[in-house]
Amino acid sequence: MMVPGIQVLTGDFVRDGIPDTVLDAADVVFHLVSTTKPANRDVLKEFETNVVPTVRLLEACASRHLRLIYFSSGGTVYGVPRYVPIDEGHRTEPISAYGIHKLSVEKCIEYYGRTYGLDYDILRISNPYGRFQNPRASQGAMAVFMARAILGQPIEIWGDGSVIRDYIDVDDVMDACMKVLSYRGTYRIFNIGSGQGHSLQHMVYHIEREVGAKIDARYRASRIQDVPANILDSTLAKQELGWMPSVGFSDGIHKMYQLWNPDRCDFSGISYRGRKEDG
Repeated sequence: MMVPGIQVLTGDFVRDGIPDTVLDAADVVFHLVSTTKPANRDVLKEFETNVVPTVRLLEACASRHLRLIYFSSGGTVYGVPRYVPIDEGHRTEPISAYGIHKLSVEKCIEYYGRTYGLDYDILRISNPYGRFQNPRASQGAMAVFMARAILGQPIEIWGDGSVIRDYIDVDDVMDACMKVLSYRGTYRIFNIGSGQGHSLQHMVYHIEREVGAKIDARYRASRIQDVPANILDSTLAKQELGWMPSVGFSDGIHKMYQLWNPDRCDFSGISYRGRKEDG
């Protein structure tokens, strides 16, 4: 989708990084790149494809005095929660390779802030979903489940479907991005989540209600990298950024489904075989 006034450039972040011409013309860099998914168990790959390229970006941003806003993962950096909802003061004890890489990047950013004066903010995002989400991607249960429900295809669920996650509509995430742009306070890390937990079973129920059809859910063994529950406390973002989520869970699913009709979405190429989803 092309947006007036927006220039889209594509490239290989791992191999080539961001071109100097792009950074030279920038004031703020939003770092959303992640080459893997929470199910990945290869720590070496996480560092080679995510941490090392990000350090190169930090060098470039610091040398140009650019501000950096990083999308971390509130669902993985905290690990198994000692309490919910989780605030920013909760211990960071990731149990997955993905979470380790996200937290490692955070620590590198903090280092560049202390040592080189890098201006930065870190947004720990919960589980975003919404319009334009790619149903053919290997991450994002909401999009994959909804697409397959529309097509009458089965879905796979790791565990018994009781895993609880904090799902946040992409429009609320974008609102948080706009809020943090004008923020000049002392805090650097913010949780961005709905503050509400929903199980995969609950998600399936709402999608079935929207689509008007029963979903064929097939359950598989649970995974060691999946924590039982993750709900974020975004009180700090409310106090400091003036941000709070505005789209409820059922309303977000309804809005997403209304946009996902055959005339506007291309579901070709979506197949069940060999696909396993992350919540």
